[in-house]
Amino acid sequence: MTAVSASDKVEVSKESKETDANKKKAKKNTIISSSGEIVDPQNWGFPGYLTQEENDIYEKFAAEISTKDKSWRDTIFSFGYNEGEEYAYCRWLRARKFVLKDTLTMIKEATALRFSSNAADADFYPDPETALGVEEALFKTLYPQVFAGHAKNSCPLFVSQPGKIQMTGLECITTIANMHKYQWHAMIHGAGSEYRARQRADADFRRFQSVAILDLDGLGLGTVTGSVMDMIKHQSYVDSLCFPETMNR
Repeated sequence: MTAVSASDKVEVSKESKETDANKKKAKKNTIISSSGEIVDPQNWGFPGYLTQEENDIYEKFAAEISTKDKSWRDTIFSFGYNEGEEYAYCRWLRARKFVLKDTLTMIKEATALRFSSNAADADFYPDPETALGVEEALFKTLYPQVFAGHAKNSCPLFVSQPGKIQMTGLECITTIANMHKYQWHAMIHGAGSEYRARQRADADFRRFQSVAILDLDGLGLGTVTGSVMDMIKHQSYVDSLCFPETMNR
């Protein structure tokens, strides 16, 4: 029989406690769907993978939206009604972790922004040149970002090179206000058409999300000027408020 020293007992006890703690943590973080199945974190909050509590909140949310006017639904279905009610509703609920009050507040604020920016009245600028006041191709040479095919999970692939933004050149051909207009075009007409195209090409594509590749080459203190940061902050604010949960990875 092998003797176990006091120090060994202490180590074993410590490891045992850590293992128990890790098991409890894992159990706490485990998501169980309403059907009793363990949910992969990548599927959290998506139709077919909701917990019973999330499903109840979804039903309450749907009931609330049914009492709102058309502007609310237009905000929710910003990429078009092709997205489907279940997927669109869950996308907004995930953005506020299925807290009903917070989700409704978010949609109210997003709807107000769509109108206060005059974007809704302009149908979100279907013609990019009207928004920019210059050819879109020229704009993209100074602000390189583009959809390019799709990833292996079928999500549209979005490539952006923030380190290549040439703000001085952009301000020579357009204005900050026009670039904000173009953002509405890029999301609603640009990204929206990409999602709908994937849906037509792949019947299993239901999640209106994209895979983003950020090429940070050239990004540094010299390129990230105050005006560049202001523009990026504004775009991030609009995207996160009006087009939530569209980043797959």
